[in-house]
Amino acid sequence: MLLFKDNHFVFNGSGLQNGVMSFIFSDSHFESDKLAWTEKGGIWTAMLTNGLLINMQIDDEVLFINFKNTGSCLFLKKIELNFPASLKTEDYLEYTHSRLFLEQASGVKPVGTATSIFEHNPPSYMLYMLSPRQNGNSLLFAALPPNQGEFMVFQAVHESTSMRGQFGLKVTAEEERSIAPGAEFALSRLLFQSSDKAPVLLLEELGERYEVFRKMELKDVQLGWNSWDEFHCDVKPDDVYRIQKELKDFSGGKISTFVVDDGWQTAYGAWTANPKFPQDLSEFCRKVSAEGGTAGIWTAPLCLANGYMVPKEWVATTPVPDRRWILDITHPGAQEHIRKIYSGLYKAGFRYFKVDFTNCILESEKLYDMSYGKAGVLRKLYQIIRESIGQDSYFLGCCVPFEAAFGIVDAVRTTADIQIFWSCVEINMTSASARWWMHRRLWNNDSDFLVVRGPETSRQNFPQGTPFVSGKYASGPRLSQREAMTLALAIYMTNGDMMFSDNFSTLNESGRKILKDMLALDPLKQAACPVDLFSSPCGELPSFWWDGESGKLAVFNWSEDFRTVTISPEKFNMKHSGIRLKLNRMKTAVFCLS
Repeated sequence: MLLFKDNHFVFNGSGLQNGVMSFIFSDSHFESDKLAWTEKGGIWTAMLTNGLLINMQIDDEVLFINFKNTGSCLFLKKIELNFPASLKTEDYLEYTHSRLFLEQASGVKPVGTATSIFEHNPPSYMLYMLSPRQNGNSLLFAALPPNQGEFMVFQAVHESTSMRGQFGLKVTAEEERSIAPGAEFALSRLLFQSSDKAPVLLLEELGERYEVFRKMELKDVQLGWNSWDEFHCDVKPDDVYRIQKELKDFSGGKISTFVVDDGWQTAYGAWTANPKFPQDLSEFCRKVSAEGGTAGIWTAPLCLANGYMVPKEWVATTPVPDRRWILDITHPGAQEHIRKIYSGLYKAGFRYFKVDFTNCILESEKLYDMSYGKAGVLRKLYQIIRESIGQDSYFLGCCVPFEAAFGIVDAVRTTADIQIFWSCVEINMTSASARWWMHRRLWNNDSDFLVVRGPETSRQNFPQGTPFVSGKYASGPRLSQREAMTLALAIYMTNGDMMFSDNFSTLNESGRKILKDMLALDPLKQAACPVDLFSSPCGELPSFWWDGESGKLAVFNWSEDFRTVTISPEKFNMKHSGIRLKLNRMKTAVFCLS
């Protein structure tokens, strides 16, 4: 339970107390313990000297705050709630969640300790959890929908630079918004939950809280092919047509979505076909459709190749002038420009839209209209795109900050770009396993591509590669057959979108067998839960991915060593005896235990 007592916040059952909230403006700074609060009917009210009226309410675990500007124009930079150090680092693991997949992997690690994948003290966006190593309650902190335009950031605050000893918690609402006289706005609701339930169950329940606010119906997960990983910007229409025909025959029509990624456009910002593609893109869509497929397309709507592609008042200000140009989506002219682009692509026949690099606008220092809030700017963009492509199109948010996308997109990329290296698989599956609770509750999860090509699975020639370093992106040799099989099974267990991206023509029988085996499996009804997410050895991925509804359990050995594991019946609600397995290096297995 969260309390506001003697002008301080107290989180009962957690050990966190004496919390102080700061309101930080461009020209002033106010702290909650120095304000004159009045309380009536469970609502605390305070007036800042700059004219901002604050109304605050606490409903057991949830904090509500509303604001009204009764004075002149204000610029709110951020709101911070700081709990001083009172928890012991040795007592807790922390679940951290990055703002988008580009910034850091998401998952579980010891508080204040780095691993091969995680930094010592990463910020956590949207949610954060502290799980006790032994006895005690788990502590879940989360921003609840609907998003009010800010990014919510949670981070441990350590009393020592060694990050040992005691730590507290800082909760920051990144606002960056102008507030006009008379304007009213709110903070996204904040959850403070202390519970003795299993931490994986708390995450699933958080997903259910979000699901209540999702108005859109979920679409079926996508099974398709994307041009990027094999062809990059060298893709041509004939490549797509050829691979579509091959995969149609190979899969019996199961693989039905075909996406042309980067390389089709004239330039970033000029979203018209380059000379490789028919100027009338409806011709490309017709050919894909004629073979029974759905045409998809990649775009990066806010990226501009130079600052002269659009009127200068549509270009956002960035810290490095003339180095990076970003479309300012808050300008009415830019908004209409985006509508024309996407309504035109929809009219051409595209029904799958992969929208990328929208996070670039977070680099901007000043926008035409600063009233949206930091996340609200992106929500405005996604709403315009959704209106332009209709509800019948499949909308994948790629490089999308999670809070800004909820309720608008059909799917969100949950992992970094895959490449044909085991180190990339490790990093990606760390985040995929940590975000299982979002799938089919918030949206469909997308783990990028299933790629299987390597020296053992393809007729291509590959460079020898570099030494393998765990956690170092794209290090080591190309995927072995066993590593490709492990990636395939992991993506299958996520139950999310499965997009192939190899040049199918160059795969040998071993490579094609991996794809054939995946296509033969009955789809899960939900994402498999990584039941040992909070109990796997430090720095390792969870080994047991369990779908209780279908009774399927995937067992992974992610390490370089031979390992014996015991599957405990009580962990999976089995009705029969446990299983003891001896696993070879990077050996995976899947069982049906129902």
